[in-house]
Amino acid sequence: MVLLSFFAAVACFFDTRKRRIPNLLLAAVLLTGLIRAGCLQGTTGPPAYLLRMILVILVFYPFFMIGSLGAGDVKLFGVAAAFFESGDVIPFLFYTLLIAAFISILKLVLSGNVRERFARLTLWVRSLLCGNLRIYVADEEKTYADTVALAGPVFCSVLLKLGGFY
Repeated sequence: MVLLSFFAAVACFFDTRKRRIPNLLLAAVLLTGLIRAGCLQGTTGPPAYLLRMILVILVFYPFFMIGSLGAGDVKLFGVAAAFFESGDVIPFLFYTLLIAAFISILKLVLSGNVRERFARLTLWVRSLLCGNLRIYVADEEKTYADTVALAGPVFCSVLLKLGGFY
Protein backbone atom coordinates (compact mmCIF):
# COMPACT_ATOMS: atom_id res chain seq x y z
CA MET A 1 0.00 0.00 0.00
CA VAL A 2 2.89 2.36 0.64
CA LEU A 3 4.06 1.88 -2.95
CA LEU A 4 0.55 2.57 -4.20
CA SER A 5 0.44 5.80 -2.20
CA PHE A 6 3.77 6.84 -3.75
CA PHE A 7 2.49 6.10 -7.27
CA ALA A 8 -0.78 7.91 -6.52
CA ALA A 9 1.16 10.97 -5.32
CA VAL A 10 3.22 10.99 -8.53
CA ALA A 11 0.02 10.58 -10.58
CA CYS A 12 -1.49 13.47 -8.62
CA PHE A 13 1.48 15.66 -9.53
CA PHE A 14 1.12 14.91 -13.25
CA ASP A 15 -2.67 15.14 -13.21
CA THR A 16 -2.71 18.57 -11.57
CA ARG A 17 0.21 20.01 -13.58
CA LYS A 18 -0.18 18.46 -17.02
CA ARG A 19 -3.79 17.19 -16.86
CA ARG A 20 -2.50 13.80 -17.97
CA ILE A 21 -1.34 10.66 -16.18
CA PRO A 22 1.58 9.12 -18.07
CA ASN A 23 1.03 5.60 -19.37
CA LEU A 24 4.55 4.71 -18.21
CA LEU A 25 3.53 5.52 -14.63
CA LEU A 26 0.37 3.44 -14.99
CA ALA A 27 2.43 0.57 -16.40
CA ALA A 28 4.74 0.80 -13.37
CA VAL A 29 1.72 0.60 -11.05
CA LEU A 30 0.41 -2.39 -13.01
CA LEU A 31 3.75 -4.21 -12.89
CA THR A 32 4.18 -3.48 -9.18
CA GLY A 33 0.65 -4.68 -8.48
CA LEU A 34 1.20 -7.90 -10.39
CA ILE A 35 4.47 -8.60 -8.57
CA ARG A 36 2.86 -7.78 -5.21
CA ALA A 37 -0.11 -10.02 -5.96
CA GLY A 38 2.23 -12.86 -6.93
CA CYS A 39 4.27 -12.48 -3.75
CA LEU A 40 1.22 -12.34 -1.48
CA GLN A 41 -1.06 -14.89 -3.16
CA GLY A 42 1.17 -17.05 -5.30
CA THR A 43 0.08 -18.08 -8.76
CA THR A 44 -3.55 -17.04 -8.19
CA GLY A 45 -2.57 -13.46 -7.30
CA PRO A 46 -1.72 -11.95 -10.70
CA PRO A 47 -4.83 -13.28 -12.49
CA ALA A 48 -7.02 -12.01 -9.62
CA TYR A 49 -5.29 -8.60 -9.82
CA LEU A 50 -5.90 -8.44 -13.58
CA LEU A 51 -9.54 -9.47 -13.16
CA ARG A 52 -10.18 -6.75 -10.56
CA MET A 53 -8.43 -4.19 -12.78
CA ILE A 54 -10.42 -5.16 -15.88
CA LEU A 55 -13.74 -5.12 -13.99
CA VAL A 56 -13.09 -1.63 -12.59
CA ILE A 57 -12.04 -0.34 -16.02
CA LEU A 58 -15.19 -1.81 -17.58
CA VAL A 59 -17.37 -0.15 -14.93
CA PHE A 60 -15.82 3.28 -15.50
CA TYR A 61 -15.34 3.08 -19.28
CA PRO A 62 -18.84 4.42 -20.06
CA PHE A 63 -17.97 7.54 -18.05
CA PHE A 64 -14.94 8.02 -20.29
CA MET A 65 -17.15 7.58 -23.34
CA ILE A 66 -19.44 10.45 -22.29
CA GLY A 67 -16.50 12.68 -21.39
CA SER A 68 -16.91 12.79 -17.62
CA LEU A 69 -13.64 10.90 -16.95
CA GLY A 70 -10.33 10.97 -18.74
CA ALA A 71 -8.66 7.84 -20.05
CA GLY A 72 -5.87 8.19 -17.49
CA ASP A 73 -8.42 8.43 -14.68
CA VAL A 74 -10.11 5.20 -15.77
CA LYS A 75 -6.77 3.38 -16.06
CA LEU A 76 -5.62 4.76 -12.68
CA PHE A 77 -8.87 3.59 -11.05
CA GLY A 78 -8.29 0.12 -12.51
CA VAL A 79 -4.65 -0.39 -11.54
CA ALA A 80 -5.11 1.22 -8.12
CA ALA A 81 -8.34 -0.61 -7.20
CA ALA A 82 -6.74 -3.92 -8.14
CA PHE A 83 -4.17 -3.39 -5.36
CA PHE A 84 -6.97 -3.88 -2.83
CA GLU A 85 -8.46 -7.16 -1.73
CA SER A 86 -11.86 -7.80 -3.28
CA GLY A 87 -13.71 -6.59 -0.16
CA ASP A 88 -11.89 -3.25 -0.16
CA VAL A 89 -12.35 -2.33 -3.83
CA ILE A 90 -15.85 -0.89 -3.36
CA PRO A 91 -14.89 1.18 -0.28
CA PHE A 92 -11.80 2.46 -2.14
CA LEU A 93 -13.90 3.55 -5.11
CA PHE A 94 -16.63 4.95 -2.86
CA TYR A 95 -14.24 7.14 -0.86
CA THR A 96 -12.40 8.22 -4.00
CA LEU A 97 -15.64 9.34 -5.65
CA LEU A 98 -16.93 10.89 -2.41
CA ILE A 99 -13.79 13.02 -2.13
CA ALA A 100 -14.05 13.95 -5.82
CA ALA A 101 -17.71 14.93 -5.34
CA PHE A 102 -16.82 17.10 -2.36
CA ILE A 103 -14.11 18.87 -4.38
CA SER A 104 -16.52 19.29 -7.31
CA ILE A 105 -19.22 20.82 -5.14
CA LEU A 106 -16.68 23.13 -3.50
CA LYS A 107 -15.39 24.27 -6.91
CA LEU A 108 -18.95 24.72 -8.16
CA VAL A 109 -19.95 26.88 -5.21
CA LEU A 110 -16.75 28.94 -5.35
CA SER A 111 -17.11 29.53 -9.10
CA GLY A 112 -20.45 31.26 -8.63
CA ASN A 113 -22.08 29.63 -11.67
CA VAL A 114 -24.15 26.95 -9.95
CA ARG A 115 -27.34 27.86 -11.82
CA GLU A 116 -25.63 27.78 -15.24
CA ARG A 117 -24.00 24.42 -14.55
CA PHE A 118 -27.25 22.82 -13.33
CA ALA A 119 -29.07 24.16 -16.41
CA ARG A 120 -26.41 22.55 -18.62
CA LEU A 121 -26.68 19.28 -16.68
CA THR A 122 -30.48 19.29 -16.95
CA LEU A 123 -30.32 19.76 -20.73
CA TRP A 124 -27.77 16.97 -21.04
CA VAL A 125 -29.82 14.52 -18.93
CA ARG A 126 -32.97 15.38 -20.90
CA SER A 127 -31.09 14.76 -24.15
CA LEU A 128 -29.73 11.48 -22.78
CA LEU A 129 -33.20 10.28 -21.75
CA CYS A 130 -34.41 11.00 -25.29
CA GLY A 131 -31.76 8.63 -26.64
CA ASN A 132 -29.22 11.22 -27.75
CA LEU A 133 -25.95 9.95 -26.25
CA ARG A 134 -23.42 12.74 -26.46
CA ILE A 135 -20.42 14.01 -24.54
CA TYR A 136 -21.48 15.98 -21.48
CA VAL A 137 -19.19 18.96 -22.06
CA ALA A 138 -17.62 19.44 -25.46
CA ASP A 139 -13.84 19.90 -25.39
CA GLU A 140 -14.12 23.48 -26.62
CA GLU A 141 -16.40 24.32 -23.68
CA LYS A 142 -14.39 22.49 -21.04
CA THR A 143 -11.93 24.48 -18.97
CA TYR A 144 -9.59 23.09 -16.37
CA ALA A 145 -11.42 25.14 -13.78
CA ASP A 146 -14.46 22.93 -14.49
CA THR A 147 -12.64 19.65 -13.86
CA VAL A 148 -11.25 17.73 -10.91
CA ALA A 149 -7.88 16.00 -11.19
CA LEU A 150 -9.02 12.58 -9.96
CA ALA A 151 -5.55 11.37 -9.02
CA GLY A 152 -5.87 13.60 -5.93
CA PRO A 153 -8.97 11.82 -4.60
CA VAL A 154 -7.32 8.46 -5.45
CA PHE A 155 -4.29 9.49 -3.39
CA CYS A 156 -6.49 10.62 -0.48
CA SER A 157 -8.48 7.38 -0.55
CA VAL A 158 -5.28 5.32 -0.47
CA LEU A 159 -4.12 7.37 2.53
CA LEU A 160 -7.44 6.69 4.26
CA LYS A 161 -6.84 2.96 3.76
CA LEU A 162 -3.28 3.25 5.06
CA GLY A 163 -4.61 5.10 8.09
CA GLY A 164 -7.04 2.29 8.85
CA PHE A 165 -10.16 4.30 8.00
CA TYR A 166 -11.61 1.40 6.03
